[in-house]
Amino acid sequence: MALSALDRARHMAQQVLIFARLHNDKVVTVDVVEAVMSRDADTEQGKASPTTVRRIIRKRAEIEGVRVILTREERYWAIREQLHHMTPDQVATLADSIADGGDDDPRGWDKELVDAIGAHQGNRPTPARLYGCTPVPIRLWKDPAPAADEETPAVDPYPALYASLSAADMTSAVYDVTASRDGKNRHCPPQPGKRLALAVAIKHGDGARVEGTAELFTVDWRGVKNGPGDVVHTFRRRAAVPSVDVEAAREASGLALGDLVQVSGHKVETDKGWDYVPAWYGHLRDVWVSDGQIVARVDGPEGEPGVPLFSDLRPVRWHMRTVNGGTPERIPTLKALREINHAMSGGVREMSESAGTARIDYGDVRGEVWLRPATSAEIATEQKPERERYAEGDRVIVRGTFYRHETRSTYVLDEYEGTVTQWVAGHFNVRAVEPDEDRVTYGVRPCAVSELRPVPPTVDDVVDGPHDMYVSGELLHTGLPAARIRLFVKNLRFMRTPFCQDAEGAIVVENRRYVPQRPAGNPEPAPAPREWSEKDVRRARGFAARWRAETVCAEPPVRREPTDEALAECFALTVRPLDAELYPLVRQELAGWDARIVAEDARRPESIPAARYATAAARARLIAEIALDRWAPDTTTCILRRIADHLTEAADHFDAYTPLGDVITLQFEACAALWEADHLAEQFPHTRFAQDFTSYVLAPLSERPLPYPAPLRPASPAMARTESVLAHTIYVLNTDTARQAEQPEAWLREVMEAWRKWVQLSDLVRVDNARPCNRNARP
Repeated sequence: MALSALDRARHMAQQVLIFARLHNDKVVTVDVVEAVMSRDADTEQGKASPTTVRRIIRKRAEIEGVRVILTREERYWAIREQLHHMTPDQVATLADSIADGGDDDPRGWDKELVDAIGAHQGNRPTPARLYGCTPVPIRLWKDPAPAADEETPAVDPYPALYASLSAADMTSAVYDVTASRDGKNRHCPPQPGKRLALAVAIKHGDGARVEGTAELFTVDWRGVKNGPGDVVHTFRRRAAVPSVDVEAAREASGLALGDLVQVSGHKVETDKGWDYVPAWYGHLRDVWVSDGQIVARVDGPEGEPGVPLFSDLRPVRWHMRTVNGGTPERIPTLKALREINHAMSGGVREMSESAGTARIDYGDVRGEVWLRPATSAEIATEQKPERERYAEGDRVIVRGTFYRHETRSTYVLDEYEGTVTQWVAGHFNVRAVEPDEDRVTYGVRPCAVSELRPVPPTVDDVVDGPHDMYVSGELLHTGLPAARIRLFVKNLRFMRTPFCQDAEGAIVVENRRYVPQRPAGNPEPAPAPREWSEKDVRRARGFAARWRAETVCAEPPVRREPTDEALAECFALTVRPLDAELYPLVRQELAGWDARIVAEDARRPESIPAARYATAAARARLIAEIALDRWAPDTTTCILRRIADHLTEAADHFDAYTPLGDVITLQFEACAALWEADHLAEQFPHTRFAQDFTSYVLAPLSERPLPYPAPLRPASPAMARTESVLAHTIYVLNTDTARQAEQPEAWLREVMEAWRKWVQLSDLVRVDNARPCNRNARP
């Protein structure tokens, strides 16, 4: 179906505004409009009328935050603003350069530029509109093309190679060639000695003078073939390429064959010139030496392997991608950044991005997508392919979604428990455990992997007895009571966090395992620790510092385990190598060093769990105070007092809780109180609290994202402008992490005030859009 003329103009205007924001410092000029329309001339929107496109751009300029300069008068005053911020000497220099340029200078034919310079340098009073103005950051006139330097003609250096050099001296060497003439140097391509020896044999006796040795010599031409100027060629023999240890380089980088690596973008030279190869990621297959450099074979994006330099490889970073609030999926960071870039240039309905975290509202069947950097625990968790995550007969929780085309919105359905039946065409068929309303049939629904999560164990499934806590395979705590584990399982089920119970009865969540203790036999007594002398400790400490200097503190850092072989290789070149008996002491010093660094990091305020609970409690009490201070009728005041009571109750639970180590646990009672406050705010909109406003309380304790306003789509332009200002204010406050740490109380009050205005505006928009005159005017 072909687009109408107005739709084509709207699409074209959107492309122009995107180009201006990304590539022209938010300035729309005539050249930008013509360039974008020429680029899209073969598309449907490229057939739009330029006049209509400019009219729509002017209408949306204030909302999009761009500066429009399309007429001669607008360009004249924009140039005046730039000249107003220049010094008199700079303006005089610009005028003199235009006068010296003559007819070839395009600035001399620019009427607006010439008039603006004349008015600026005249005796007229400065207009009031220039005081306090902000000039555009781009240059509004075209500078003359720079004069092209005469290129030094290419000189054939090979006939000058004779005299003291013989062909035997040059067959196994490579020479760098530099030609100098009239004080200008020109670098020629490096040439092998075999080719130069052949040139000597053919062009012997051309009358040039050769001085130097086989390592470094010069050839002085006396104008025999190249005119009156003298040409001097300098030949420098390249040093032999040292042998490269591929295995050592690979071990130093920490990469292994089969690892998923990221290849940085780079330029390559082709027959048609230089071409840019974008970054990609793939599995490392092989490493070898070519022309003295270490290269690698990496699976390409289209199945064809690439051969980049080994120094261009980096370990893959990861992001978590959540679709419509479902189960997060781990994807490479490169793929996440490409989705963000495509969304920014693809005209999506809503887009917000900050510090690698993005929220994309596509406005179609793709729904809402959250992208955020993966934590260390999520990176350590093994992620299987989609079709291997569930087997036939597995019990899962289904969190389905439904897209309605009329409202262009995605709705989340009620959760239910089901059984996986089979994998078909990229999705799982899940049969409901509970029957339908007729109590006879059991519905089967195709579900994407993001809509499923394993059925978590219940409180009754926890094994009676003390438990041991393992983090990434290391024992962190022992003897945790079963009641503590049951409370932890209860909170996890309340937060809908994915976790499971393995065959040993251990509760597994991300990289943590709570393993029940089993009775065991009499263990063998541990060997007595060896007594180290003070001299051995000092000597081992010095070698530990040397190891850190060559690994962790190196540039770039090298990840390497201090095994006996690695320590022996590192200390082999010392005057007095360390005895192998002291290697355990070196590893002990390194472990103590790492422990001190971890302890210093743990003493920071943002790393102390108790401080995070105190921050959550302070936020809950501050929002309760805001609720009590709001003026409202008597009926609404009662609801505000109930909300404040629930928030105060949650704050009391946060203050009374004592964290266990560095594990952050959300108490069920506190979360229930916050849920009641959210439910009251949603049930009574006159309280002017946004839905899910308690996310600001839980933000210090979890990675739960802060709420963002949904589009209101008002029919009134004034309300649309107010909506844009409020949405921008909430986005800036949510991403201002520095102010959250420095001025938490003032920041939270501003956030709640912005949300109060937003909820009030939503009521006004709902009433205004319901008017008969605005029913057909909604966007």
